Amino acid sequence: TSLKASSLYSVTVSVDVNQGESVREANLSFSDGNLTRILTVRQDACLFTLSGNQLTFKEGQESSQVTIGSKSLWSASVIVPWIRLSSRSGMQGETVTVSVDANEGEKRSDWITISGCFTTKRIEVVQEGVSTAAHDPGKGKFRIYPLPADRFVTVEFAVETQGSRFV
Repeated sequence: TSLKASSLYSVTVSVDVNQGESVREANLSFSDGNLTRILTVRQDACLFTLSGNQLTFKEGQESSQVTIGSKSLWSASVIVPWIRLSSRSGMQGETVTVSVDANEGEKRSDWITISGCFTTKRIEVVQEGVSTAAHDPGKGKFRIYPLPADRFVTVEFAVETQGSRFV
């Protein structure tokens, strides 16, 4: 279609998210036959990285850090109450402290979900449980096995009496 010199025209350019590591660009060329204009479109990278994909903790109350590399807004979520985050959202890169409550039960795990730059990533959080240690209170009065226990244990014990009371 031929264009009139006195008319105004608009062009809409749509691009996908740049999930690469560097700036990308493209040149658009417009010509009316006598005159050519070049429009350069540049797009920053929407880089989104995490310092790891798993955190492992002992059974006590502990903390660790995760570094979020991002050139845009990000948000983090966790469902279970025993995992706490120092921040649930941020702008660009940030270090977040992940804390866990002491675990008095079995080994447990859950996920932290972090979204940014139109993508979602997860970090697995694993926390060891309290071990069931064999208990020998002295002279071998009782023994628990196997250790660590799965679902069932065997308890062996000896009972000594003095008159009508157990020792």
